[in-house]
Amino acid sequence: MKSLLIKVFLFLIIGLVSNGCENNKEVSPDFKTGLNCMIKYGQGDCMPIFGESNRKYNDYTGKIFIVNKRDYDNLIDKNINCNCVIKDKIDSLKGESISLRINDGKLIKELQPDSFIIMLDTEYIYYNNNEVYLKSDTIVSKNIYFYNCTSY
Repeated sequence: MKSLLIKVFLFLIIGLVSNGCENNKEVSPDFKTGLNCMIKYGQGDCMPIFGESNRKYNDYTGKIFIVNKRDYDNLIDKNINCNCVIKDKIDSLKGESISLRINDGKLIKELQPDSFIIMLDTEYIYYNNNEVYLKSDTIVSKNIYFYNCTSY
């Protein structure tokens, strides 16, 4: 009985240590309002359609844009009936937004309270997951996932 308790205890300790290592990717920022997020990116075949839980993601390294959500919504509203290429207009909006190069998925950025959309350099599609709402004296910590379907 005693050896069983010791094994259970060791199992719990190992589990806590391994989970702690996963969380060590977050760096404690030295500001009061902003983002402390992990950007995850995956790609693969989307046929047949399968659940998101089966997708594989890695920490993203590359350029990201932090786009003001109000500016994005206004752009979409103005161009809803336009016979134009919306991607070009979104690329222009990204050019006027905050851009950062991140490594190993770590997005740490001080921002003013507002609503933002995180976009990748090559992605311009809006996802609910890539929205962040910042309140004063709040640091948003979350994983943001992007998936590129290589076939449909």
